[in-house]
Amino acid sequence: MGWISQLAPSPQVSRHDLRAGLRWVVQNGIYSQVMETLSVGVFLVAYAISLGASNFQIGLLAAVPHVTQLAQIPAVYLVERLRQRRKVAVLAAAAARPMLLLMAVAALLPQPEPALWVLMVCFTLRYLFGAVVSCSWQSWMRDFVPHRVMGRFYANRLLLMAVAGTVFSLSAAAFVDIWNEGFPGRERYAYAILLLFAFLFGMASVFCMAKVPEPRAKLQTGQVSLVELFRAPFRDRNFRRLI
Repeated sequence: MGWISQLAPSPQVSRHDLRAGLRWVVQNGIYSQVMETLSVGVFLVAYAISLGASNFQIGLLAAVPHVTQLAQIPAVYLVERLRQRRKVAVLAAAAARPMLLLMAVAALLPQPEPALWVLMVCFTLRYLFGAVVSCSWQSWMRDFVPHRVMGRFYANRLLLMAVAGTVFSLSAAAFVDIWNEGFPGRERYAYAILLLFAFLFGMASVFCMAKVPEPRAKLQTGQVSLVELFRAPFRDRNFRRLI
C-alpha cells in the first residue's frame, strides 16, 4: 500500500520538517491523552461494573496495562530488525485503536458474561499493541527531538496533555451524570459513547504520528542478538544505579 511506503525513515530531516514534526508530536500527545482519559481509569472501572464485573475482573483490568508491558521485550527485537520505527508504531497503533470500538460494542450484548469477555480481551489486545507502539515511539523520539530542547519541549507537551486530560475528564463525568438522569439504568451506553469518542481521538493521534518524520536509526549493523540488546544497558554504571 502506498501510504505504508511513505512511513519509511527519511534520509534527512530538514529544519522545516523538524518544526512541523514537533507540532505533530504535541498534537499526538494531546489526542492520546484524551483517548486514555476516556477509556481507562474510573470510566473503565465504572463501565465494567455496569456490565456486572466482579472485584477479581476489575483487578485483572487494572493489571493488564502493567503485565502487557512485557510485550516490549520482543518489540525491541522487532524494531532493531526492521529499523522502521514510524512504520511499526503507526501500524501497531492503527491495530490497537479499533479495540476501543469493540469495547464499546460490548454494551450492546444482552448477556453480561460475553460482554465482559469482549471488554477484557479487547482491552488486553489494545495494550499489547500499545507496548509495541511505546517501544518504537520512544526510540524514534530519542533521535527526532533535538537534545538541546528535549526537556523544555516535553515539559510543555506534558502540560498541554494534563490540561486536556483534566478538561475531558470533568466533561465526561458531567456527561455521564446527565445521561444517568435522563436514562436511568442504562449507564453502560454512556460509557460506550465515551469509548467511541476515545476511538476517534485515538485515530487522530495515529494520523498525527504518521506525520512526524523519522530520522534513520543509528543502529548497529550485522546480526542482531536479543541477549546482547538487553545486556548492553547494564554495562552503563548510571543505568545500573537507576535500576
